[in-house]
Parts: sequence; C-alpha cells; structure tokens
Amino acid sequence: MEKKELSNTSKLKNKLKKLIKDLPEESLIFLVEQAEICKHNIEVDKINKDVILKSQSKKAADLPIKINADPDKKSFILEINGQRKFITREEMKTMVKISWASTKEMEVCQRLFSWLYNERKDVLIDGGIRSKQDKKLLEIIKIIKSKYKIKP
Repeated sequence: MEKKELSNTSKLKNKLKKLIKDLPEESLIFLVEQAEICKHNIEVDKINKDVILKSQSKKAADLPIKINADPDKKSFILEINGQRKFITREEMKTMVKISWASTKEMEVCQRLFSWLYNERKDVLIDGGIRSKQDKKLLEIIKIIKSKYKIKP
C-alpha cells in the first residue's frame, strides 16, 4: 500500500512540476501560500494529536486504582486506567494469596504479573501494565493487603 501511495504522490508532484512551468508569477505566489498553509495545518494537526494522546494517557495514569466487592460478594471490581475489570471470587482469593505470599515486593509483583499474564491478560492490557516492575502492580498489591487477609 505504501508503494501505491508513494507512486500516487510522485505522480502528483510530477504533474505539479509540469503545470508550474506555464503559470504566471501571481499564480505561483498563490500556490506557495496555499502550500505553506497546508504544511502549517499538517503540523498543527500533529501537535494537537500529540497533546490529546498525552492528555488521555496522563488522565488514565492519574486515576486511582480501586478494588471493591460487589454487593453480593461473589465478585469484585478492579478499576484501573479508567477501566472496570470484573474479578471472580476465586480469582480474588488467588490474588490475595499471591499478595501475602512474600514480604519481598518485587517477588510478589513478579508472581502477580505472571498469574495475570496466564489467567487475566485483559487486566494487564487494559490496565496498561507492561512489565513485572510496573508501579500499578505494587499499588494493586497494597490495596489487596489493606483490604483482604488470607483466611485459614
């Protein structure tokens, strides 16, 4: 597809070069002004897109992570990056066990990441968690530890 676009662009440039030869100075001035306006608009669009993307990613990153039980206590809702992920009771039990399995934060983060990667990859993807060192994992673990204990 890129070759098709490039060949089309090349054709248009060649056509413009041929047409320019016969145009008076006033028309050339007009074309230059229009080209400068087009170039400026493209640059502005790019800047606007970058600002929007940065704003959206910052907003998602600024949102707090929350874990709450459903009223029936049969499932849980993990809110991360503005996304709501439903966690079953059994999945939450596993996450609680993983969170309490060690006092070493990095070890727990690695275990939780591995479990999520194997069982609930959607949480990693929608949560924007890309590695075992992601701070969001540590935050999830801290929330779990503050709210839930292992029942014997």
